[in-house]
Amino acid sequence: MNFNFLNFKSEKPAVSFAFFVALAVVLIVVALLLIFYRKPMTEEEKQMWRMSEEQKVAEIVSTGNFNKCSEVKYIGIDGIDYKTVCQNNIALNKARQTLNISWCSKIDNILISKSECEQDVIQGMLLKDNKLSVCDIVSNNALKKDCVSSYWYLKAIADKNAAVCKNSPEPQACEEIYWIDQLQQNPNSVSCSKISLATLKNDCNTFKKSLIENDWLKKMDLCGDITSSIDLQLMCQK
Repeated sequence: MNFNFLNFKSEKPAVSFAFFVALAVVLIVVALLLIFYRKPMTEEEKQMWRMSEEQKVAEIVSTGNFNKCSEVKYIGIDGIDYKTVCQNNIALNKARQTLNISWCSKIDNILISKSECEQDVIQGMLLKDNKLSVCDIVSNNALKKDCVSSYWYLKAIADKNAAVCKNSPEPQACEEIYWIDQLQQNPNSVSCSKISLATLKNDCNTFKKSLIENDWLKKMDLCGDITSSIDLQLMCQK
């Protein structure tokens, strides 16, 4: 029997190109899983990470470097982004330190209010240099009104003249702040009869009586009769 080796064909099927493509895809997926998969952190690991990020925030805030806040990655279980916490604190500190109101625009207005930041800056500017022109930088009408009111009560205190309060958009509040400040600084020099606000005038007399009352219970009864101002009542109770 003759056997033709030249015409011999293997019964083993050829490996197709599609097989190699599928194998390559599987290997790539496995490799990506190995690279990016992380098993869920334990509660202890989460706690350690949170503390680490809080420390990082504190360190960055102490440097005042706003841009470094991007290094903070932690987001709390309540959804608070520590990067935002970092940025808010630096912006607020910078606004107060430099009295530059533009820093307030960097605050998220959720965790910290932009208007509160602006109020702090304006109050700082008025305390540093009490000029009505400071209020011109404010665009918000409510904030501008607060600024003008603050200017006039600070001027009344500086001039030791309650009559100045008539220029304030809130003259009654201005006069109340003025007289409470006077009672705090030097109560014996205050003549309660000069106070135009009836309730505050009565509370002024009550407050001055409490200063010379030696019986603690009677003193507390007197302080409890003060209704015009919680600040004056607290001063009385000291």
